[in-house]
Amino acid sequence: MAKFLSFDELPKFLDLNNYSAASELTSPEWYRVLTQRFYLFTLLETGRDVEERHPDLASAYSAAFARDIQNMRGIAVEKTDIPNFFGPRGYAQFLENATCSVRPLTLADFYSHAICTPGYLAELEEWLTDPIGKFVIGTDMDVMGPLLLNGPSGTSDGHIGIHADLNQPDNVLIHDFTVQLPKIRAATNHYPRKSTCSPKFESWARYGLLPYLDLKIWEMETGAKISQDVMALAITPHREGNSFRTTIVTAEKLKKNRCQDVLQLAIAEHAAKSAPHRDR
Repeated sequence: MAKFLSFDELPKFLDLNNYSAASELTSPEWYRVLTQRFYLFTLLETGRDVEERHPDLASAYSAAFARDIQNMRGIAVEKTDIPNFFGPRGYAQFLENATCSVRPLTLADFYSHAICTPGYLAELEEWLTDPIGKFVIGTDMDVMGPLLLNGPSGTSDGHIGIHADLNQPDNVLIHDFTVQLPKIRAATNHYPRKSTCSPKFESWARYGLLPYLDLKIWEMETGAKISQDVMALAITPHREGNSFRTTIVTAEKLKKNRCQDVLQLAIAEHAAKSAPHRDR
């Protein structure tokens, strides 16, 4: 059984000065720094889950973690960022796409998934070159263009990845989608997510949410054990009351709902800032 570490044994990369700007982060920045940290958890967890059955895949997850953690550890929090994490067009384009509840599926979506899924990129390249694949892919390989569904003749009849018939006028598309949406929700058992927490970024910064997540990642990576007393002292030297328990609960809720509450605020803030430019 691994022993609990003392305060002096904590990793040297943990410098609370790197988190000094946490209270000033905007909601898009909070979503970025949080979702990338939870991605690192996923790399570690998935790698361990497949280790016995797929050692090569486990090795790929391990390599991805080793590569991406370099962009997140020992760096000022506002500068942490995993390259290409949000796709080839960057984070702003990701938020722009997220403002659209219905949009065509694109090659960028597949590439974004491949970048974050070790071992999948090679399969994606092979799939894209399949002459009888599910999608019609032009020779220009426009990553942001709509993916058209292949018909029986090997060509598209105007149906895109969301199976919207673009040959129909807008009013028909809107009407048909309105009719079909409840059926789609019922068939897939997907309904609007209820908010589980009200993000309070200033409190998250004060209670050391980000250094807590970084220490938990390091703990999982190395197998080290950090007691709650040491953890609390490390992330909030001047902690207030039950703030450490609040930090744990907040982290668990964010991981469970995949930071959806933060994403909604990030989308709204991004849209508000972009509105003047759209009106031009």
